[in-house]
Amino acid sequence: MFVLCPAGLRFYEEIKLAQGEPIQRTENLVRSYLNTEQFRSTYPDAYEKWQCAEMKLWGDDSERNLTTIGHLCREAMQEFAGVLVRQMGLESAHPERTKTINRVLAVFDATASSKTDRVLLESLIGYWRATNEVVQRQEHGGKETEPLTWDHARLSVFHTLLIMYEVDRVVRSS
Repeated sequence: MFVLCPAGLRFYEEIKLAQGEPIQRTENLVRSYLNTEQFRSTYPDAYEKWQCAEMKLWGDDSERNLTTIGHLCREAMQEFAGVLVRQMGLESAHPERTKTINRVLAVFDATASSKTDRVLLESLIGYWRATNEVVQRQEHGGKETEPLTWDHARLSVFHTLLIMYEVDRVVRSS
């Protein structure tokens, strides 16, 4: 164990503040977590799908790829949920890959150990549902009355990233 002196803490604060605005710092933290070898090796297909969606978001033809971005985010969530149920030995009880909410719920049921955990997990399921709806709309956006925009695609990519980050952290800490 080591102890940081006040000068070291100030230096750390300066480094963090130099990394941009609060939202940028938070997004960078989440992105760096998903870029770790541990996440990429645990969820390789989910990471690859999300990364493809993110690359299409920033590509010069992103407007033509709005529904593809949604599709890739949906597949990332499906792959992610699939790994979770396999790790917990729950795949036979929840074999349908498109039922990501049921799969994640089953994993949460198997890992929740306290009332506090249960409250957090229930809020994450609500967030998973909301992200799933955003992604579904993105994938099937051509059927909506309101046309898709680049910002809708950004929402899909960002929230897919964030929900995978949060669920993985909670499951690993259980």
